[in-house]
Amino acid sequence: MPSNRASSTSTSGNIRADIAKDINVNASQIPVNVQVPVGIAATVCGVDANVLAQQKQGSSPTCQAKNKSEALNQQVQRQLVAQK
Repeated sequence: MPSNRASSTSTSGNIRADIAKDINVNASQIPVNVQVPVGIAATVCGVDANVLAQQKQGSSPTCQAKNKSEALNQQVQRQLVAQK
């Protein structure tokens, strides 16, 4: 069963640009690393949630986003608002 703990997802240039376009901000405002639930990370990184949940027990798993999703957009937007 996958954990619900946060995962750090890295966003590359194209993914960052797509997210920025979707949420109407400049791409430079999109963080390189985004803390998201494991389920969202698994979806956008194209890996099994169990792999992330087991990765580096005791620390936050990480993966490189290969896709975007509405859930990732929402998490990025929340983090941008929290930074203000």
